[in-house]
Amino acid sequence: RSLPRFPLFQYLLHLFCTSTITMSMSAFQSATKSHIARGVGRLTDLVFTGGKGSYVQTSCGKSLLDFTTGIGVVNTGHSHPRVVAAAKEQLDNIVHSQVNIGYHDKMLELTEMLLPN
Repeated sequence: RSLPRFPLFQYLLHLFCTSTITMSMSAFQSATKSHIARGVGRLTDLVFTGGKGSYVQTSCGKSLLDFTTGIGVVNTGHSHPRVVAAAKEQLDNIVHSQVNIGYHDKMLELTEMLLPN
């Protein structure tokens, strides 16, 4: 097994949470490298199944404080009830309206609210 990118961090996570993946770690890493985009990078091989507030849950049932909370949840945490309700409401109307294609009503409403009187 090759050394992880952050060996000590990976080792500590391994002690904390044994993966539920049934294939060997090397086979899993090989398969994910071939079929899943890495994006900017991936810190761990843990599988996250949910999040609430500042915590994420792993596939093995552990709850971890999310020190990496990205731009999507940094202010409200994971699954904030008001954010979830607003997203569900918006999904009934339109899922993705690109601003470079045309205007959409919510963008114009927010623009009007933000403009000085």
